[in-house]
Amino acid sequence: MKTSRRVLALLALCAAVAAAPSAALAQAAFPTRPVHLTTGFPPGGIADIVTRLVAQYLAGPLGQPVVVENKPGADGRIALQQLVTAAPDGYTLTLADAGLAVNMVMYSKVSYDPFKDFTPILFIGEAANFIAVTAALPANSLAEFIAYAKERPGKLNLAATASSTLLGGELFKSTAGVDIVAVRYKGQAAGLPAVIGNESQVMVSSVGPLVPYVKDGKLKALAVTSSKRSALAPDVPTAVEAGLPDMVYTNWYVLLGPPGMPKPIVDKLAADTRKALADPAFVAVLTKSGITPAPMNGDEFNAFLKSEIAKMDKVVKTAKIKIDD
Repeated sequence: MKTSRRVLALLALCAAVAAAPSAALAQAAFPTRPVHLTTGFPPGGIADIVTRLVAQYLAGPLGQPVVVENKPGADGRIALQQLVTAAPDGYTLTLADAGLAVNMVMYSKVSYDPFKDFTPILFIGEAANFIAVTAALPANSLAEFIAYAKERPGKLNLAATASSTLLGGELFKSTAGVDIVAVRYKGQAAGLPAVIGNESQVMVSSVGPLVPYVKDGKLKALAVTSSKRSALAPDVPTAVEAGLPDMVYTNWYVLLGPPGMPKPIVDKLAADTRKALADPAFVAVLTKSGITPAPMNGDEFNAFLKSEIAKMDKVVKTAKIKIDD
């Protein structure tokens, strides 16, 4: 019996030794086939736009196609939950937004740990938001809109297209002291027409996709929620300039992989994503979409994520918007 066990142990050791060079070779050759990049949101919204831009420009340095897959639902949690169980070989990645932090404090049931269940590859950048209203309203400034809303408590709707935009809307409501009803829509592709059509009257959403509608007169941009004015709309004041000193809120995007990814593959993906972010053409299209590139490695991102969760937890508790599902 002991001899048999020794033989089995020796065979297992031989197999492991034989497999080690193959595994190392596979990592060194990565990638040898298309990489799949998922987004937790439907087509047409800013998260989908950024994901497709990253896929387009990352394909060059990787030398392989990067295929985008939309897996919408549950404010991005479906895509993230599926990433947790994906093979840690670098062929399945997700582009997550600020909902990664928001969902941890907004939802009572989240099946993953954002620090243990993902491998952060590279922080892409952040996006300012407009506080935008339907053109049908008489308000032409943030102060005028706040006064208009205060005269109509509970009569106006705020379009929320994801947990991140809901949080931005709730932050606006609390800082402005207005009673506006938050209405959930399935992505920006549904929420934006609702505001244009006056079904809902206001939204706090990324600047880039809204600029054309502001220029066409279908929306009014009353303020931006970043600390500085947006280069895409330099005439629009910040919310701080418009009288709300605590209304600073941006969305952001980070490239994630499954837990347990080998360091050489993580380093390869991070380096190639940095190459994409150094491409002037990529920077130009990101900027045009309202995204400010700000590469950040995994350790830096985890520290940033911790601070973001703490900041958003205060907003959620103030607004009392805990969701049970």
